[in-house]
Amino acid sequence: MNHEGTVFIVDDDPAVRDALTSLFEAAGLTVEAYHDAESFLAIYEPYRSGCLVLDMKMSGMGGLGLQAALAEREDNRPIIFLTGHGTVKMAARAFRNGAFDFVEKPVEGETLLTLILSALQQDVKNRHQVAERDLAQLRCATLTRREREIIQLVAAGTSSKDIGRKLNISHRTVESHRKNIMQKTGAKNLIELLAIAKTAGLLHNPPPSDGATTTTTR
Repeated sequence: MNHEGTVFIVDDDPAVRDALTSLFEAAGLTVEAYHDAESFLAIYEPYRSGCLVLDMKMSGMGGLGLQAALAEREDNRPIIFLTGHGTVKMAARAFRNGAFDFVEKPVEGETLLTLILSALQQDVKNRHQVAERDLAQLRCATLTRREREIIQLVAAGTSSKDIGRKLNISHRTVESHRKNIMQKTGAKNLIELLAIAKTAGLLHNPPPSDGATTTTTR
C-alpha cells in the first residue's frame, strides 16, 4: 500500500538506517536515508511532503540542530525523534520546538509504523492548511487598511451604522467599502468573507499601515 510523502531517516548508525529502511519499505512507504543532518540539508526541498525519523545525538549538527534549522526555514513537517540516550530535558526541548513524537530505542516496529503513518497524515493536513492560508491571504492582498478595519468590526458584530460612527465616516462610505471588500476577496456572502478573513489571519492581527488614518471623513 502506497502512502503520500517520503519518510526521511537521518541517523549516523548504518545498522539503524538499514533496519528502518527495510521496515518502512516493507510497509509500502517511500524512504530516503541520510547519515547526518548536513547530508539531509544538502538535498533539502521544502515542497517535498513527508516526515523525519531523526536521531537525537549525531556528530555535527545533531537532531535538535536540524530541527532548529528546519524551523528557521518555516518547515513544519513532523519530526519523530529516536534516541538511545534520551533525557526529560531533551524531550521537553524537542516537544517545545514542535516535535511530533520522541521515542527511545529500541522501539517495536509496529509501534513506529503507527507513528509514521500518523505523522504522514499530519503533514498532509499541515500542507493543506498552509495552502488554504496562502490562498486566503492572496484574496485579501489588495485590501486597504480601512477595509481591513471594517472586516474586523464586522466580525465583531458591529453594524454598518456603528462602524461609521466609530471610524468617523458616513454610512454610505461604509457600505461602499463593504462592497469593495466583497469584490476584492471574491466572497459570495458575509459568512464566506469572515471565513476567508479568519484563514488569512486578518481577525487576529491589526491591519498594516497603508497611509490611511481613522479620522478621515467622507
